[in-house]
Order: sequence, then C-alpha cells, then structure tokens
Amino acid sequence: MNTITITRLFSTPHQTIGTLSIDENPICWSLEPPWKMNKKAESCILPGVYFYKHYDSPRFARKCIQLLDVHKREYVSMHPGNTHKDTKACILPGMSIGTLNNATSVMQSSKAIDLIISKTNSIGKIKIIERF
Repeated sequence: MNTITITRLFSTPHQTIGTLSIDENPICWSLEPPWKMNKKAESCILPGVYFYKHYDSPRFARKCIQLLDVHKREYVSMHPGNTHKDTKACILPGMSIGTLNNATSVMQSSKAIDLIISKTNSIGKIKIIERF
C-alpha cells in the first residue's frame, strides 16, 4: 500500500502550497485552499492520515483520487487544476509552481495527476503534515 505525503510549506489568504511525495520520493507540488475552520468547499482539511482510492471522475473525465473518511467533509479529492479558483477544498497537484492571472498556481496539473495515478496503488494512505 502506497503512502502519499503532502507537506504544506506555507499558506496565504488564497492558497496553501506544499510538496507531494509518494513513499518518501518527491513527485510534485500541491495547491489547496487556506485553512478556514474546515468549512465545506472553502477550507483545506485538517492535517492527518486518511485513506484514498482511485476513481473515475465524470467531472474531469479521467482517473482522480478521492480522500476517504475526512472529518465532517465529503467529496474531497485530488484532481487537475491550477489556481485557488479551481479547488473547492480539494488538492491540486502540479509539476511546477508558476503564476496564472496574477495568482500563484501549480502548472502541468494533468501531467502530475497522471504521474501520481501511475505510481500508486488503487487504494492507499495519504498523510498531510504542516511545516509552517
């Protein structure tokens, strides 16, 4: 069983930026909303350990990753996107950090999701930690 680790490095009023590793091997960057008291569709989730599963997303027409048993939340996933406007409390992976429309962004997000899916089992653990 694989472990995906998201290490949150810093947060601004619009987003939280971190790194994403699989079994301790760095893979890409991550972008999430900032902490807003665990408010549905607006806040990143609490740091901790969760289970995940791959699933076929009708919205994105591709495989994505769903986090399971998130405290007081539903439908938290890891999916393609670039800026804080693309996430409703989900995790966006990206191969690099950049700027789009004057916003800090993750770039090549679809490529990052494909890489994560290819390097993980269909079920596993995801660990979220903060370093700020």
